[in-house]
Amino acid sequence: MLMKSYFDFKKWARRVLLVAFLFNLTFLVVLAQVTVTGTVTMESGETVPGTTIQEKGTTNGTITNVDGNYSITVAGGESVLVYSFVGYETQEIVVGNQTVINTALAVSLTAIEEIVVTGYGSQSRATITTSIETVAGEDLQNVPAGGHAVNALVGKVPGVIVLQKDGRSGSAPAIQIRGGTTPGFGGDSPLYIVNGFIQDDLGGLDMNDIEEFTILKDAAAAAIYGAQAANGVIIVKTRTGRVGQMSVQFKYAHEWQSIERYRQPVMTPEEEMYYARIGYLNYERSTGYQFISGRSQWWSAVQPYDPSQAGYVLDNASQLHWYDDVIAFNGSLPAGWHKTVDPVTGRQMAFPVNDWQDATLTDGSADNYFLNFNGGSEKATYNVSLGFYDVQGVGVFNDYKRYYMSANTDFKMSDKVKSGFTFGYTLEDENRGEGNQWYQRSGRQSITTRLFKEDGSPAPNFKNSGKYNPAYYESHLIRERVNSDLRIGTFMEWEIIPGLTFKPMISARHLGSNYASMIYENEISGAKRDQSAWSTSALQTQIDALLIYDKQFGDHSLNLLAGSSFRDTRDYEVAGSTFGSASDLVPVLQPTTPQENSTVSSEYVATAIQSWFGQVSYDYKKRYLLNATLRADGNYKFTDENKWGIFPGISAGWNIHQEDFWSSMGASWFTKAKIKAAYGEAGQSKNLSIYDTQGRYATTSYAGTTGVLQSNLQNPELKWETTREWGFGMDLGFLNNRLGLIFDYYDKASIDRLFLEPLPSFTGYTGIRTNVGTFGSSGIELSVNANIVRSGDWNWNVSAFADLLLSQETIKLPDNGTEANRIGGTFVTNPDNPTGDPILVGGLAEGERSGAIYGYVNEGIIQNWDEADAYNATHYDELMAGSANHRQFKKPGDHMWADLNGDGRLNSYDREFKGYQTHNKRFGFTNTLNWTPGFGKFLFSFTLEAMTGHMVEDWMGMRMMAQAQGGDRPGLYNRSSWLEEGDNGFARYTWANNHTGWNYGRTTEPFLQKADYLALRHIELKYTVPQAWANKIRLQELSTFVTGYNVGFLTNYKGMDPAEVDGSDNISRVPPAPLTISFGIDLKF
Repeated sequence: MLMKSYFDFKKWARRVLLVAFLFNLTFLVVLAQVTVTGTVTMESGETVPGTTIQEKGTTNGTITNVDGNYSITVAGGESVLVYSFVGYETQEIVVGNQTVINTALAVSLTAIEEIVVTGYGSQSRATITTSIETVAGEDLQNVPAGGHAVNALVGKVPGVIVLQKDGRSGSAPAIQIRGGTTPGFGGDSPLYIVNGFIQDDLGGLDMNDIEEFTILKDAAAAAIYGAQAANGVIIVKTRTGRVGQMSVQFKYAHEWQSIERYRQPVMTPEEEMYYARIGYLNYERSTGYQFISGRSQWWSAVQPYDPSQAGYVLDNASQLHWYDDVIAFNGSLPAGWHKTVDPVTGRQMAFPVNDWQDATLTDGSADNYFLNFNGGSEKATYNVSLGFYDVQGVGVFNDYKRYYMSANTDFKMSDKVKSGFTFGYTLEDENRGEGNQWYQRSGRQSITTRLFKEDGSPAPNFKNSGKYNPAYYESHLIRERVNSDLRIGTFMEWEIIPGLTFKPMISARHLGSNYASMIYENEISGAKRDQSAWSTSALQTQIDALLIYDKQFGDHSLNLLAGSSFRDTRDYEVAGSTFGSASDLVPVLQPTTPQENSTVSSEYVATAIQSWFGQVSYDYKKRYLLNATLRADGNYKFTDENKWGIFPGISAGWNIHQEDFWSSMGASWFTKAKIKAAYGEAGQSKNLSIYDTQGRYATTSYAGTTGVLQSNLQNPELKWETTREWGFGMDLGFLNNRLGLIFDYYDKASIDRLFLEPLPSFTGYTGIRTNVGTFGSSGIELSVNANIVRSGDWNWNVSAFADLLLSQETIKLPDNGTEANRIGGTFVTNPDNPTGDPILVGGLAEGERSGAIYGYVNEGIIQNWDEADAYNATHYDELMAGSANHRQFKKPGDHMWADLNGDGRLNSYDREFKGYQTHNKRFGFTNTLNWTPGFGKFLFSFTLEAMTGHMVEDWMGMRMMAQAQGGDRPGLYNRSSWLEEGDNGFARYTWANNHTGWNYGRTTEPFLQKADYLALRHIELKYTVPQAWANKIRLQELSTFVTGYNVGFLTNYKGMDPAEVDGSDNISRVPPAPLTISFGIDLKF
């Protein structure tokens, strides 16, 4: 049998001839191709990096490098090159027989004016009549924002305060725009619009993926978003595709994080032991109790060292021992131990140094990866971004991982129709230890408190009220949370007739969160095994339909917008907790007995908002400007009678420099002058629950019996909280707009505030939601922008602003018969009539600024018993009498407190006004310097922020001085404490001072201090290598950078953080915001 051949000669011959033909054809095409090089500059001669050069009618394209140079290969001499760059006129040049084409781009008129997002549309900056700020994302993308992109705005925007107090990655900062709408700070978070989707939070957006922030600061601008825009609006636009060949960007940054500045200053170990023992001695002299020795587990009580000694406890929490006992047992002092003389007995003591601040205020690190693909043709563009952020955070139990993806495409389906699709997904995996007071309590532990047992394992330290060893807890605790955020959207734009466009959009967002916690059997809580878990799921959908008419009629420009929006939200939550599980082996929530050990609950809430809105924008020759909006929102959280809210906005402006007489003034240096005025209303319902208007019932069980109870009181009369704001301003430009000045005045009032009014405890409810009063604020914003140097290799820009808060007060409250219709508050002595009736202060009152601080008046230190007897004869200290040991008399070394009303009794009436918790002035300064020598491009920038007018109590320092928790180490303040007659610093140091003299904790000097500060918020140095160097390693661009964030403060305040906004400088359950230094590399292919 013949073997079948698997080689067909004729077939392969045809293939070879075809390949040869195609090769020759390709060779001829290549011969016809032309490579064009050149440089793109401005008319001033400055190069324009990033200019897009496109071969018209094809997808072939490139961009200029950092030096403005480019190289592109085109089909032939008939090809047309299109040069385009944002803000400049597009140019088209026929290649012909040219191989070098240098071109200068002319600035477009629209570029001079700048295009600004105004809500559902955009508008020329020249015709804006409201208060809107824009910040380019490119300027912020190297800022290590800690997993929350808004942190990058800190210190950048006038009227917008961003304060990050939570050092856990991904945590949202506190934001306040123009004084907020509620007293104090922190309850005024703005509304976010992300790629057109309305949401209450920014989510886990990657800062590298953000193209632009737009902040609508006043109610006239925000009125287009109506119901939830009272606190301002932050519009976020993420990256979109650009016409041109695919570009790839890879960026990596490594972060080092530190909370070292939150360490309490301390003395030498020997000094600490001296004051610790003196503190115990002073306590014993006051109470007669015995703490000097023999108290097992107490941190500065001397403990037996030899196991054969009476009272010896293995792994005792206190590691303070008599030196001779240690030597007798060991023969020598263990490595790292110290010795010092006991001021009480004169004997030598021995001890190790266990620095609990080292165990709690630990450094962190992070790795941030970002990958982007971008490109497209005139028919379709695309953008895909991928990110991974891996954090081993500062402090205890602070690990965080974020997986990020976003994608969008735009399609030009015809000359009149285009559509697009967006997709985003974020997954956050958090391992956090919130709920444990490691930073406030554990970090203050004495150096003699044991961190590790004799066998090297972590010691629990179970004696001292919540001051647990984080290393011990870490091995006995599971606490993890996983969040997911899925976002999808699609839109279409149809130009029905020239100037008339219909744009429908559909978006959806699904938020999921799962949490689990279990405490294994341990030496602190035994086999209790507390367990809890919950899971939430929220589906938000949004359907928008916009009809836009934009037309130019000679010198008249008209833009009309009509739209409708429907938002639906469905939230589901299930939660459970239990204790008493039989084993650590199954760390999942499981039922236990008796039944009362376990709780299970679930909740399902569906709400919706229907909106109708319209906007008119008109200008004549860009000289006379008018904008008006009207929005009606129907929120299903309210009852039918109060469901709808109407929110108008109107603004007008006059570009004086557009007048004919302007050019005849002969002041060519005076380039621009615009005046503007605005009024608007915006709503607030974020703090409102459907239960507030409808009530809620819940089941409960006790002793095996199940019942139903009303868990929320309903108030069907609730209506919208509305913020009304008016203001005026002026925009000035000089020297061809190289110097710009902006002045804005605003005055706003939030009426019918949604307020949880407290109820007496006997009602069984904590409060009921009501509409209460009016809160207002007014202020001035001044900003300066200057391009100081713009020539040759140098470009230097600076911007500065000043926010002056003129008032922030409650304007109107319901009549209740009290002075100023005050709600809440406390009584103090009337400074105008000390011996008369006390007056009510604090709380909420008409005409008063909130956040006032009242404290006692320190009159010095009692030096001897004669002074003590004289003071005690005329003063009865009720705080001391109410202390744990009911001591009622002062001793030498105690503070004397002023009896302001002269009644012989020291109590809460004897307080005076000290200052305010929140600032009233804020300043910002940003410097950006670019230098482009022949060996690359350098960028140096920094941002400063200053705040003044507020006071902060060094709470942590005070608590250490007061030894309030019974296990605190003495702080540096102790060096100035009273020891003998003539000392005039702090009162004598006493263990558990609030049990004895109550010399601290009275909100007064010196711990209460002015906290004015200047902060270095951001600093960056970036280097971009020359294009020729990058090309040698097949890169389009290569840059490296080092960035610092939250760098530090210049202040006279002695505590940890002068930026506190509640009057108390205290870290407790979460780590504070860290200093972050980021080192990175950015590659573009």
